[in-house]
Amino acid sequence: MERRRIFLLSPANAGGERAKLLFRPGASFELAARLRNPGVPLGEAFAFISGLYFRGKLEYSKAFAAPPEGIPGAFVITSGYGEACCSAARAPASH
Repeated sequence: MERRRIFLLSPANAGGERAKLLFRPGASFELAARLRNPGVPLGEAFAFISGLYFRGKLEYSKAFAAPPEGIPGAFVITSGYGEACCSAARAPASH
């Protein structure tokens, strides 16, 4: 029987300086603009916010996940969405 593997990724501090930069209403860099409309994949947002900490976890999960067919190989643990697929696009709630 083939072993299945799905990763649950916990992001680092989502209230740090990089998060403030990303969520700043006047931020005009590409990721911030996409975040406001229509949203960005959670994995991409947390990779920016957490830097190497989360980016490494995300890349590891991409390389070694072995989920059942039709199931994502990695989920990010969030405070507002529970476990959400890393590739799920989300726009932020009002800050």
